[in-house]
Amino acid sequence: MKKQGTVLLFDTKQAMESLRASGHDLYTALAEPIDNSLQAGSRRISLKVDSGKNEIHSIAIGDDGDGMAPAVLPKAIGLGSSTRYGDRSGIGRFGVGGILGGISQARRIEYYSRSKKTDDWHYSYLDIDELAPEQREIEPSKPKAIPKEFSSLVGETGTLVIWSKCDRITIEGKRAKSIDVKMITNNLMHFLGRTYRKFIDGGISVSVNGVEVSAYDPLFLMTTARFPHDPKAEKIVDESFDWQIGDDPKKTSKVYVKMTILPEEWRLKRGEGDPRRNPIVKERRIHENEGLSILRADREIFYGILPKFYPGQTIENDRFFSIEISFSPELDENFAVRNVKKGAEPIEELRNKLKQVFDRAIKTARLRIKECWAKTDAKENTIKGLHHKAEEAAARANKTAPKANVGKDVDPKEQEERLKKAAEVLKNNTDSPDPVETIKENLKLKPLSIIDETWPTKDLFVTEHISENNSILRLNNNHPFYRLIYQKIQKAIEKVGGESDDNSSVCLSKEDLSLVLQAVDLILLSYMKAESVNVKHDQAYSDLKHHWGVFLFNCLEELRSHNETQ
Repeated sequence: MKKQGTVLLFDTKQAMESLRASGHDLYTALAEPIDNSLQAGSRRISLKVDSGKNEIHSIAIGDDGDGMAPAVLPKAIGLGSSTRYGDRSGIGRFGVGGILGGISQARRIEYYSRSKKTDDWHYSYLDIDELAPEQREIEPSKPKAIPKEFSSLVGETGTLVIWSKCDRITIEGKRAKSIDVKMITNNLMHFLGRTYRKFIDGGISVSVNGVEVSAYDPLFLMTTARFPHDPKAEKIVDESFDWQIGDDPKKTSKVYVKMTILPEEWRLKRGEGDPRRNPIVKERRIHENEGLSILRADREIFYGILPKFYPGQTIENDRFFSIEISFSPELDENFAVRNVKKGAEPIEELRNKLKQVFDRAIKTARLRIKECWAKTDAKENTIKGLHHKAEEAAARANKTAPKANVGKDVDPKEQEERLKKAAEVLKNNTDSPDPVETIKENLKLKPLSIIDETWPTKDLFVTEHISENNSILRLNNNHPFYRLIYQKIQKAIEKVGGESDDNSSVCLSKEDLSLVLQAVDLILLSYMKAESVNVKHDQAYSDLKHHWGVFLFNCLEELRSHNETQ
């Protein structure tokens, strides 16, 4: 009883209401009882989500671990009264995780447990609505049988935790007003598979509503049940270093660091990291892989972008390599671990050490990914033809361009014959595995095409309007412009892709770049000279220049826009 004139140190009910805002969302809150199960030696952990159409009624978490003796059970509810408080030998330490996780999402938390299979199950609970302001104690546990609907979640010994009155379900920092139960369940299974991947890979069973959770390894080194035949990533960092514990230089603990680069067949082309275009990326969540993973006692506590860590800004191809940092609870202060075990941020000195470890590896991985893209581009240029990207841009721009007025009167048989001859030239010029007939049909789909040929005249190109829907520009590879400018740029591109057979520089020299600009100027000046020799040039060439300029503008806009989305 409170003495006259004294003031409550805290109002229990109000304090519990305040503590509900602990920073948990549903997934990290559920991780707390799972942590307790693992520390209790559980080999099987089962979750059951009881839901309606757009709401969650209750969540139960059962295990087959050591369980708690009747006298210990109420301590699972008392804040800071855990028997593992301060213990850094395993996942637990703070003594508040289980209850804080529960009340962050629900108003009623029930515990069933037993430590000997010959004993009765004992029961204890917390209901925020039943708390009195002056309440300071939790009643002793009482014998009570586990409800039948949850009996399959536990073993002969173990613990069952039930959350009900779920009024505060939080997803990604936001209170859920309308709950998509299917989406939440799918994301929960992914979260558990990633967070506890080391335990699942080691034989621990975790299930949600009877469905086994598969390990998700962002390093892509594990063999998983869902994708057993996937290729493994390549390790490019796998080491450890000692880090001082506290102020005693003689006490240290290992920090383990790993980095992998994903299989090359998953990252052959720029843009393949887009889940909308690549089912491999979507199914394996590679698009979520930008960032790094930090594990404490083999349990993930951080997954995302670590500020001031990467050399420069994070970029698209960073999703194709993975970083994992692992440490023991002895180094909690060095990683600024919070009592909810959500998030970690290395102190500045440790962050600088980690940056030294990964800086060169990240730069190397980025370069290898770009080189892979360049090799693929070079190969496609060989098979599809060097000009295919420009042709694709022109085809997109052609959809809104004025219709051609030439080629309408060409006999259909003649059209087929011309297309076949053009296809034969393309077949001879490339390593395309396609037969001539297939190449011909592909040509037919292109409104504008470029074919490389060689002839002795001084013409840079000639045009052939096969039909109103097909025109081919034949580019003379014997012209000085092609040999001195076009081919030089092509070789520079091949060098970037690693296809060069010499040791020359990848980049064009200042003289070469100047020559390119001068050559473009000469194309324009040469056109003007050609125009000047025609006495009747005014109207005809005026229309030509206008249509040429408009179509070139539209083509370049298509090319720019398309490249930005890749």
